[in-house]
Amino acid sequence: MTIKNGSCSSQQMVGVLQQIVNNGHIAQIDKMMMLWFNQLQRLTGSSLIYEDFMSQKDTKETCGRQKSAQDLIELEVTEYENLLAYVKQTSPSACDHRELPHPKDSLVLQPYVTPKLRLQVSEYVSVSILKPNNCIQYKESGQTSYGIVQQIFEFKNPKGTSEVVFLINPIKNLYPKDLQSPSKWFCYILFLLKAIVGQVEEEFVYLAPKCVCATAAYCLLPSNVFGIPEGGIILQPFEYDSQLQLI
Repeated sequence: MTIKNGSCSSQQMVGVLQQIVNNGHIAQIDKMMMLWFNQLQRLTGSSLIYEDFMSQKDTKETCGRQKSAQDLIELEVTEYENLLAYVKQTSPSACDHRELPHPKDSLVLQPYVTPKLRLQVSEYVSVSILKPNNCIQYKESGQTSYGIVQQIFEFKNPKGTSEVVFLINPIKNLYPKDLQSPSKWFCYILFLLKAIVGQVEEEFVYLAPKCVCATAAYCLLPSNVFGIPEGGIILQPFEYDSQLQLI
């Protein structure tokens, strides 16, 4: 019996197999089944494999796009304007992305940033947006200050290089070291405890990681404790060399 490689329906296939059995050509069944299986693979297998490959490829690309989209966020207007003011301290020619048209070769600050959970600012200091490492001691223009870290942003500066910046709420020291103050004895006790009592301000400011000196242990105070209506805080920095220098 001659078996052709042409296409055949399932009914034809059954008829051919029955003819093989009736004629005693059982040995040809294996050959016939193999040819039929190969034919089915050629007709359907290649397209299924291709579709499966493309489906996996599309899934990976989609996941990659979603991950990239999730990594980047767009700053709110106030946050962007404050970041632009911060960047202009070192790059005065930085341009607002909303001021169109941009001159040729202009240095434009884009409003997109990548949030980070933590940042190792030195060998011994790690800052996070979560407790307990979100209260920091920092120094600007020789003055020691404190703040609560709300966000850590990585962004592309107008020159195209990556930078990291902290978005913080400054802490106002309500009882600085002042021997003429009516609260001088309370201030002296705080000095002995190496502690600061202050108020977390509502405003946000950007801060360079290089300004951070240490983290601080802290406790948020209930309303009206130490005469602070709300936002009260008591903290103790881990670095004791620059205590109570807030003015």
